[in-house]
Amino acid sequence: MDKKILITGALGYLGSRVASAININGRQVVLGISCNNNSLIPNELKHLEIRRYDLSSKESCINLCKDIDIVIHTSGLNSDECFKSPSNAIIVNCLYTANLLEGIKYNNVSKFLYFSTAHVYSSQMDGFINESTNTNNLHPYATSHLSAEKIVSWFGLQNKTITIILRLSNCFGKEIVDDTNCWNLFINNICKQGVFNKIININSNPNIQRNFLPIIELCRIINFFIENNGSKNEIFNIGNIKTNTLEEIASFVQMRFQKIFNFKPIIIYNSPAIIIKNHFIYSISKLINIGYFPEDHFKEEIDNLIIYLNNKNNE
Repeated sequence: MDKKILITGALGYLGSRVASAININGRQVVLGISCNNNSLIPNELKHLEIRRYDLSSKESCINLCKDIDIVIHTSGLNSDECFKSPSNAIIVNCLYTANLLEGIKYNNVSKFLYFSTAHVYSSQMDGFINESTNTNNLHPYATSHLSAEKIVSWFGLQNKTITIILRLSNCFGKEIVDDTNCWNLFINNICKQGVFNKIININSNPNIQRNFLPIIELCRIINFFIENNGSKNEIFNIGNIKTNTLEEIASFVQMRFQKIFNFKPIIIYNSPAIIIKNHFIYSISKLINIGYFPEDHFKEEIDNLIIYLNNKNNE
């Protein structure tokens, strides 16, 4: 019998993409959503079971997890929302996760995947970072996720549920639910500038190095963890096998515009190019060592994103 998989935040930026990718593989997917607006559900997900929830209620969490085998918890506040309200950051990202775990325990869910963030390590990502690197970022986005991680880890030690914490790097790609507030992400933002303005403004040091993960690859990783039972109560860095400077990314995006539309958006650098001394490596060796084989979907995700934005611009 196929596993029944619940995705919280299933109408969010990442949750909706993960739901779509998992559903393509023929699994039983349940969309966990907190709103009552069915018009937000994209056509490709409308045939799936929908469960509405209130994560502030333990009773709601218990009902949400009934007859579920795997929970993928993508719901939470983004960085800007956490910055504006640190108290809400703790409530939503940490307390609500604890409530969800009560529902998981009550229903004997076999596996729990928690979407955390690479930003728990530092506000200035540089040097070599693996899962043993100190977590020093004091931003409410980072601290609320780290607090949730500790609760998830403790829960995993006390119960039979396999808990897996995924520290995601900078994901990028098209949305499948409109207005998911994803356009402040660097790659999404410069692709949107290129389509709508024909000009790309880079306001940060172009030599800054970042790890950018195509959502296509993220979905492959989630599928791997759904099938792989070899890991219990672990933390994994989830990212690309390589890092790039902002300038390298902008130049690559410009090249893809040239290939697809036969024009190059102008790139304007508004900050000086300051040399970065420490090469940034976001290590995913731990993930690879348990049998995951990364694939390169960078160009595919960029192309899909640019074409999606161009179609929206022509609507």
